[in-house]
Amino acid sequence: MGTLFRLIGWILMGAALAMLAIDAWAWLGGARKLTGTGELWRRLDADSLETVRSLIQHYLFPWLWDPIGLWTLAQPATAVLGVAGFLIAFLARR
Repeated sequence: MGTLFRLIGWILMGAALAMLAIDAWAWLGGARKLTGTGELWRRLDADSLETVRSLIQHYLFPWLWDPIGLWTLAQPATAVLGVAGFLIAFLARR
């Protein structure tokens, strides 16, 4: 099980590096803003973002969505993916 979580952590860190490269390329093209986590999620699958929001807000922890969920979605995707990947890989180490 630890190997699976380490793999997931490494995949997330790779995705963070890919987002950094995408944002750097956009910066060279004139964009002056990093891609937010919510924006990335919306681009990948807007329906699942709405489903998760609804699930958390209405059924699980309503207090969790507004301060923590929205703040996380507003952060740069590179940082969120990198930190999440590092934490998962670090906690799953042997």
